[in-house]
Amino acid sequence: MFIEKEDLYTAICEYQLQSITTSAVTIRMAILAAIDEAKSYLNAKYDCEAIFSAKGDDRHATLVSYTHLRAHETKA
Repeated sequence: MFIEKEDLYTAICEYQLQSITTSAVTIRMAILAAIDEAKSYLNAKYDCEAIFSAKGDDRHATLVSYTHLRAHETKA
């Protein structure tokens, strides 16, 4: 996945993440919702499949940062 659970810890502590989520499924749903939101802005001009299929260091740092921050704000 474009955003991994470990990416979330750059902006939130593990105990905080555990207190606002009930399971790994909830975290995954929040990440997917954040990715969908980012795609809605980028889809008209950019190849979203290529962008969001990138892994590790091949990912665009700004998109990783934006998307994981949106995942924090999403309540799945």
